[in-house]
Amino acid sequence: MKILTYIFSLNYNWRWIKVIFPFLATVLLLIGLSAFSMDILSSTRALVEGESLYSKEQKNASLHLIRYASSHDESEYQEFLQSIAVPLGDRDARIAMDQAEPDLATARRGLLAGLNHPDDIDGMIRLFRNFRNMHFMSEVVATWVKGDEYILELNIVATRLHVAIRAGSYNVTLLQSDLKEIKLINAHLTLLQKEFSAKLGNASRAIKHMLMLAMLTIASILIGVGSYISRSIFKKNEKFEKSLRISEERLDLAMRGMSDGLWDWDIPAKNVYYSPRLKELLEDASDEPLHDQYHFYRFIHPQDVELVRARIKKFLRKNFFDDVEFRIITQSGKSRWVHARAYAVPASSGTQARLVGSISDITDRKLAEESLTHSQAVLRTLAAHQESVREDERKRIARDIHDDLGQNLMVLRIDVSMIAADTGADSAPITHQRIDAALHQIDTTIRSVRAIINDLRPGVLDLGLHAAIEWLAKEFEQRNAIACTLRIDHDEFELGDKITTMLFRIVQESLNNIVRHARARHVVIEMQHKDHALLLIIADDGIGLPNESSKKKNGFGLAGIEERVCALDGKFSVTSKPGQGTAITVSIPLPQARVQVLPPALAAAELATARSVGAVKIQEHHM
Repeated sequence: MKILTYIFSLNYNWRWIKVIFPFLATVLLLIGLSAFSMDILSSTRALVEGESLYSKEQKNASLHLIRYASSHDESEYQEFLQSIAVPLGDRDARIAMDQAEPDLATARRGLLAGLNHPDDIDGMIRLFRNFRNMHFMSEVVATWVKGDEYILELNIVATRLHVAIRAGSYNVTLLQSDLKEIKLINAHLTLLQKEFSAKLGNASRAIKHMLMLAMLTIASILIGVGSYISRSIFKKNEKFEKSLRISEERLDLAMRGMSDGLWDWDIPAKNVYYSPRLKELLEDASDEPLHDQYHFYRFIHPQDVELVRARIKKFLRKNFFDDVEFRIITQSGKSRWVHARAYAVPASSGTQARLVGSISDITDRKLAEESLTHSQAVLRTLAAHQESVREDERKRIARDIHDDLGQNLMVLRIDVSMIAADTGADSAPITHQRIDAALHQIDTTIRSVRAIINDLRPGVLDLGLHAAIEWLAKEFEQRNAIACTLRIDHDEFELGDKITTMLFRIVQESLNNIVRHARARHVVIEMQHKDHALLLIIADDGIGLPNESSKKKNGFGLAGIEERVCALDGKFSVTSKPGQGTAITVSIPLPQARVQVLPPALAAAELATARSVGAVKIQEHHM
């Protein structure tokens, strides 16, 4: 499949290459020819300027030489040398360029000596080399060669004149002869310079006509090729348009049959396509399928606008499908819940070119979820209320048993004890046995009553959560022979009777689960104040929870603990690994005002007091 896709992509690219190649080649050729033409014309202009400098400095050189011959002033001779250096530099450049293997470095130095601009030198060299053998350019060079010959003659005269003057052998006769020769050379050079300018102008026009003819030829070829290709493309476009209309009709029918609305955001063009189903969801009556990229925001619920904006930014950063749920307000004012999925389509440059997606109406599902959530909240509230009622009823029953049955049993025991004291030694042994049996039965009943009261609601709860958990841990150790370690900090929590009782029941239920299922040898109960919350951890070293044990049918131990935690707006978690024990973590939000941190010494003293009072409370149940 991947190979077929690759081959198709190659064929597709090749078709486009065949279409654009003639245009591209022609355009590149025209660009190259235009650049070449501008380079040639610029070089011709530079050559004209160089000829002007050549002519000007040659005349200056002749003038300074004439003055030197008359005045014998050395400065005039130096001026001559500076002026004659310009045509001599041009001569050196011409000779270097006219070689079979051109010496370009020497040519550049010569043209620089000829006062030509550095930026024009390479173009002048290309002009000379490209057109040197053409008739119009060869005539220019031939005139240049003749001029250079006269420049050499002028330089020879100047050297001879300078030597004679320095030797003191210069006279009037030599002066007249040299002046005549200098003027004759200057006259010949003036004629050659005019001839050079005329031939250079003819060469420039010839080059311009040649370039113009080439450009017209290429333009004619471009028109012919473009007409042929355009005709072929037009015929193919007719077929494509027909196929496209059929495809669009099928796509429109498919989108109308879908329950989801589709959209396509063209990011560079800043517009979004809406499918008919999407316009139906929005109750948008406009006929245009394209809208401004911000058009959809006016349908989003004001409270969800920022959510959608943030999620769109997230969509654009990803290259896979992502989704979001939010509310919309339709054109008629109805509120609906929708579920949107989107995918960012990257461009070849790596930027995001499009964002496509779908929107489905989930109002019914959201209403069902809200109803279910409300029902769960009501059930939890009812369960919490029932738990509170049950605890109150336990407290009342425990108090009634303690006040009525406990006191009656205590009075009965006192009466029997007094009967035992009044019975003399001469009484029958059977009487003493029956009295002892009655006292033993009364004591057993008192212990049973005390155990019932502790099961209903231990009186130690009235002393606070610390004392209650310490008592529970001690009872757990004595009854089950399982070591229990307490790690309770010295913060006093003013939680109120309801929360204290609920947390006590959580610890109690956790310990009962450990006894029934964990096979543990050691239990750790940790309670501390952390980040304005009460953190309670009950961990054991037992066999751990088997997979999905917390969700097995009729398993209400952990479920009951979780419901108690939810009733306190807390957090509940269970961590367990087979063979490595189980840890239950409970976090209850605790307002800072309810926590009173005591110094360690004072906290230890108060805890000892609580223990002693707890012992008294426990003893009361023995009565």
